Amino acid sequence: MENITLDGSLMDELGPEEVIIIRDPAIDLRGFLVIDNSRYGIPMGSIRIAPDLVLNEIIRLARSMSLKAASFKIPLGGASAGLIFDPKSEKKSLYIGSFGEELKPMIKQDIFYPEPGLGSTDKDIEHIFKLSGRPELIPRKIGIFKYDIPLKKTYIGVSVSYCIKTICSKLKNIKGYESFGEWNKPIKVLLEGFGRAGREIARHLKQFGYQLLGISTLGGAIFDEDGLNIDQLLELKKKYGDGLVNHYESKNLVSLSREKLFELSSDYSVDFLIPGARPNVINKDNIDKIKPKAIVSASRIPYEVGITKELNEAEILAFPDFISSSGDILAFSTRKKTKTDSVNIEEHIQSQISEITLDILQEASQNNISPYEFAQNRAEKELKKKLERRIEHRKKLKDLLE
Repeated sequence: MENITLDGSLMDELGPEEVIIIRDPAIDLRGFLVIDNSRYGIPMGSIRIAPDLVLNEIIRLARSMSLKAASFKIPLGGASAGLIFDPKSEKKSLYIGSFGEELKPMIKQDIFYPEPGLGSTDKDIEHIFKLSGRPELIPRKIGIFKYDIPLKKTYIGVSVSYCIKTICSKLKNIKGYESFGEWNKPIKVLLEGFGRAGREIARHLKQFGYQLLGISTLGGAIFDEDGLNIDQLLELKKKYGDGLVNHYESKNLVSLSREKLFELSSDYSVDFLIPGARPNVINKDNIDKIKPKAIVSASRIPYEVGITKELNEAEILAFPDFISSSGDILAFSTRKKTKTDSVNIEEHIQSQISEITLDILQEASQNNISPYEFAQNRAEKELKKKLERRIEHRKKLKDLLE
């Protein structure tokens, strides 16, 4: 079956530790659970639901969680799970229930801590925790809403926004980037996706004085070279959901397929592309058609394997997605550490993401490698240290038993 074809190149000394195929033939349920590593702590990862989901996607998502945690030295392991069906299906509750039953022993034994992902909701995760007999693991609700959205939903939008702001304000001052080129005034952005993270990014762009030229949703894409009205987009989103692109009006509006949005960066001067949906949206088929100055992702694994090297050669700054999209894990770690409120959590994310973004840019330049390669190497080095300690610990245990 094509969905479970395993790419051996995705397996290395760091993981994955476990690849589990989950099936319930009685209801035609198919899914995966991948534990990339447990060296840093309980493996945590999202549950992704899509009709065209493949195992290799889940393996890569699980590794990206490992890289996230290791990058910030947060004591969590990396994992991810996936279900192969349309999340709008009437059978969703049945599928989630069956999947929850399958996950029960793994959750009870602290082998996997699930969180919402593409196609899954807080309600789905709560159902799974209850089925597992661990309702106490359901994340505490802060109970604060911002723009009609539970505040915790916006954290990835916060990390992406401040990653972009740091790049804009600091890049030209870093040795090695003097010839990078001038930013537009105002900064011009194309945004894929206008969900929870996308809306928060749009609000920050407005706050920063940046210009949002185009967005895409499942309903299509719209573009205006004079900039889109963000307040109007937010109002239309409330009313029409993804169909907002069919109701937005402006004098110079261009409507196009969502797959073509990023290609407009070849025809217009664009500073940032923000991927925010499925994997591999930056790939060998469109790399010659996109010409932004930088790519900062709200989604994980937006880059096809190996494509960041080509982006670097084309002098396009491909920032590591496992850093820019880290608002969720930073918020989680903050809530675990201290008694926090919404302001403290956002301030923590802003501080952490600004600091690590600048550090990656500086260290990458000094080492004459791309920011993506530097960040990945550093995170993997941290994971290997944990692996070496585990090997040494087991060796000592073996010596004691002999």
